[in-house]
Amino acid sequence: MKRLSVKSRLIRYGLYLVLSIVTLVLSIVLLIGATGDREQGIIIGIAIAFLLFNTVFAFYFLAKKWMVNLIAGAVVTMISMGVTGQLIYSGVKIPGDFYGFFTGLLEYALISIVCWEIIYRIMDKK
Repeated sequence: MKRLSVKSRLIRYGLYLVLSIVTLVLSIVLLIGATGDREQGIIIGIAIAFLLFNTVFAFYFLAKKWMVNLIAGAVVTMISMGVTGQLIYSGVKIPGDFYGFFTGLLEYALISIVCWEIIYRIMDKK
């Protein structure tokens, strides 16, 4: 894996934030329309969107063997969704976000970026 500069990593993380929001919103809207149930569509949409997006990001960001990329994408998704779920259930919310949607999205994105930075530093040492 080639060493990335801090600027290059920040650009990739910014791209991650923008594309994760777009991917999430599109998948949720499509699944709400497909299932006809708002809660079920949101739950399925979030899980599928983040798993797919983190896997694609792993191939773009890590550039390792395909199995390592798949495992890294799945692990980041599980950790980020678990921590975000705990933060949401503990009542952490942005003021004015009554449903917690944007709070959850922001928490998930920030936790994912921290996880990707940890993985990058671990892979960079090898």
